[in-house]
Amino acid sequence: MINITENKAYECPKCHGHNCEFVDAEDEPDEGYFDGAHLKATFACLDCHCKYDVNFELKVVYRG
Repeated sequence: MINITENKAYECPKCHGHNCEFVDAEDEPDEGYFDGAHLKATFACLDCHCKYDVNFELKVVYRG
């Protein structure tokens, strides 16, 4: 379970609240999904209605 108070993606850069939600994501063109690839996501603050981008760097984790 995600603890949004500890996850920087869910902290609004404008009001610093944690009442935010994921909106959409897009990967970099032709980059693919591998260790170190980048993913740009858009989040929205439900308190101040600010939309902001979060850049993720993917990390491969093997499970098995």
